[in-house]
Amino acid sequence: MNADPSSSELISDVQVLRSTAGSLQNAIASALGDCLLQSAEDETRQRLVWESVKSSVLRAATGAKKELGRVLVSRATEIVEAKIGREATALIRSVVDEVLLPPRALLEDQLSAFAVADAAEEIGRLVQDVAVATERTLLLRMDAAERLGRDDRDLLVELATELGGNARLVVTANDQHPEGQELQRLLEGRNSEPHELGPLPHEDVEAWLIAESVMRNHWSQVIRISDGYPLFIQDAIRLVKAGISLSSIETPRSFQSVFEQSFRRVDAGLQSRIIQIAAFSDPPPDDYLAGLLGLSSLELTVFEQKLVDEGVFIRRPDGVAWFHDRRRDYLWNSRLTAKQRQAVAITLLDSFQGRLREKSGVESWLALSTPAVLAAAGTEDLDPDVSRVLNTETNELALLASMIELIEPDQNPAAHTREIAAHAATRFSYAGDPIADLEALKTSGMIELASNAYASVAAPVIPSGFAYATLIGEIQHRFGLELVPGRALRSFEAFIKPLLGRFDSAVVFLQRATLSDLSSNFRGSVAKNEDPQRRRSKVGLGIVLVIDDQPVSVVAHFDDAAERTAARSSLVEGIRSSSARNHIQVERIEDLPASRVPYARFENLIKDRQRQHRTVMIRSQAELADLLYERAVSADRLASSLSDYEAAALGIERRRRFIVDIRGERMEAVVFEIATSHVARTVVATVASEVPLFEDPLIELRLRAQGLISAEERLTGWTAHLAVTQLDEAVVETIDDVIKQGRKFNKDLPRVPIPLDEEELAERIQNEMTTARNLEDELVRGGLLEQSVGNRDDSLLVLLNSGEPSSDRWHPWGASTFWIRDGRAQVCVRVLPENQEPPPMFATAEELAAVGIKNASAVTRTGDGVASFVLADLLGYTAEDVAIQDPRFPEYF
Repeated sequence: MNADPSSSELISDVQVLRSTAGSLQNAIASALGDCLLQSAEDETRQRLVWESVKSSVLRAATGAKKELGRVLVSRATEIVEAKIGREATALIRSVVDEVLLPPRALLEDQLSAFAVADAAEEIGRLVQDVAVATERTLLLRMDAAERLGRDDRDLLVELATELGGNARLVVTANDQHPEGQELQRLLEGRNSEPHELGPLPHEDVEAWLIAESVMRNHWSQVIRISDGYPLFIQDAIRLVKAGISLSSIETPRSFQSVFEQSFRRVDAGLQSRIIQIAAFSDPPPDDYLAGLLGLSSLELTVFEQKLVDEGVFIRRPDGVAWFHDRRRDYLWNSRLTAKQRQAVAITLLDSFQGRLREKSGVESWLALSTPAVLAAAGTEDLDPDVSRVLNTETNELALLASMIELIEPDQNPAAHTREIAAHAATRFSYAGDPIADLEALKTSGMIELASNAYASVAAPVIPSGFAYATLIGEIQHRFGLELVPGRALRSFEAFIKPLLGRFDSAVVFLQRATLSDLSSNFRGSVAKNEDPQRRRSKVGLGIVLVIDDQPVSVVAHFDDAAERTAARSSLVEGIRSSSARNHIQVERIEDLPASRVPYARFENLIKDRQRQHRTVMIRSQAELADLLYERAVSADRLASSLSDYEAAALGIERRRRFIVDIRGERMEAVVFEIATSHVARTVVATVASEVPLFEDPLIELRLRAQGLISAEERLTGWTAHLAVTQLDEAVVETIDDVIKQGRKFNKDLPRVPIPLDEEELAERIQNEMTTARNLEDELVRGGLLEQSVGNRDDSLLVLLNSGEPSSDRWHPWGASTFWIRDGRAQVCVRVLPENQEPPPMFATAEELAAVGIKNASAVTRTGDGVASFVLADLLGYTAEDVAIQDPRFPEYF
């Protein structure tokens, strides 16, 4: 429950009850003080409220009741004064001074002197009067009612009858204790509503964290530390918002006291076993626990249930019996002596080594406990790898942590340096110098660095065994976050895999993949893992999501399209309707294999103008910079005329700009291409690097450190220009790049089917002509291309003929085109009967009229050829991209 009052409620702090006589009345008085403090909007209002409080005390029916009222108001005034200071309380004291008592050491002694019945009636009346005076509902919160003495317990039961309406008493009691069970029985039938309070399920905790705008980075740690208990969730939220490590969360004394009572109730043998496992933040597997404690499986089950019954363990929301984290923390760090901790830790270190020899990987519970165990053991003679981990600077450790989360050993053994630094900043609040820190890690042998003309990458040198467990544990200890090695795969396993249903396999990586990335990954995986017979039937989904603020991309493989369709629906609906929506935002879902893109249309743009070999002279690095800027503008204008899918497939969905390094001779330069959100002029600079730029694995970070690229931009490649004197014009070079990317994207993808349907073909050709015109117009407006001289208003007639292949006819389909100047700009497609030939190239007026061309003189140009070549060109594709669908000739599909 939030302690922040709403407009209609005054909510007190939680008052922890004790066994001392008079504890309940003292808690009520303190809670009243909290509420009265919240009620004062200004001095006038404050005076009126406290005047009403004084009047209520003076109206008491008997002297004894008046005395009780004076005690309660005196205590309430002390609470207010403790919170706002004596000077700020002067007005209040001046109003109620008449009824205040002098301070006394043992307030509970005064309160315990009043008879239960009289006390309940007077407290109920006073509380109700305060509610009326404040014109708000009072919510007085009490905890640990099972600890109350007999008289206070009876008073609580009587108050259940006396209070109501605009005054409520919210009391919690542990029903694991006999006193709590008895209190529950006594309140039955009274003016009370029982509610069973257990740990909140993870979904509810997440909803709370969302409402409080807590970064997802902290969710798992908050859930682990709180075990679903609202008191600790609230305290954890407070610490996160203040930027304080969650490791500093305090265990309330009431929690300590409850644990002490539970711990003392068990015998010495059980206490010894409890101490043996107190270092474990997370519960180890049953087989390890049984071996450590010398118990059989049955004995371990009995042991765990006994500790649940005694309140040493709790039953967590996931059903596991283990310590509440804060009680365990109190036992290990406060109740045990340093000597006791050392004795346990030395035993555990030997046990850990044995466990690591048995298992192929490092278990999370072991890694999480390692820092506490090492600190307690105080061992001087540590393995050099372990010492190196413990002595690693925090900033360097953040980058190591980032790498461990980013890489997938079986799929992506290295991570881009830009991703490492960005992930570390987001996930581990990294604010260091990534260049210096990565170089320091390289020098110490903890990472490897590599580079080529397209990427700079780094990979951690993972130590084996206990050193790796220490590394994971140390990261979690220093940053107060759960480290997730191979985070992409773990996120997939937790959130995506359960929703996908049946799928054959999946590749997962922790980055925002492009459409081209998804397509090439699927194509490569199929070619590598499938036999030729199965390759044609394999389908997939390319999925880009953000999971807990981190981009994750998935390429999932399916045996058939039906399974893929079911998976897509299940994924979208599952995210929408389950708790996964708290973690996931879907950015892109693409069917794989991808559809080919019509990149040949770009070649047509420059073919008609004979611009393939048009070049410009480069006389300086400044002229090179200008030409590169024109290339960026050309790509931007092309992208604006395409669909999102086509722009993504052709690699121009993101804007680009360039940086020219001028460290070389006057006519030499290194050009860096930058993916950005908006086109900008080329920057000419001297890039600072102590090694040749092509050999520098930290080049992107250096560009960012020098302010040449922003955090949102990324380096996509770099090239050397040596003794440059002339280059292709900007639009030619850009279109050439797009054509190369289109050819690469389309390679090995299923061909685009062309059905022999007259209306559909006419519509598709018309649409392609419109797109081509838009592309041309965009480039003309940008001054990058001259307007074509052709007549755009000409109509097109396409005649398709077919016949059985023979020595005279090597292909079953032919196509003839007739461009007609009629000012209508329409497209008509006719499929001729089998073996009917179209008019020849130099047809007579009668021959043209036979196919619907009434004015032979209006025909401006004609053409013919194999239908797949002719239609592909009209649709913006190459002949290799298309396949005519005609069931008469299946061998030609």
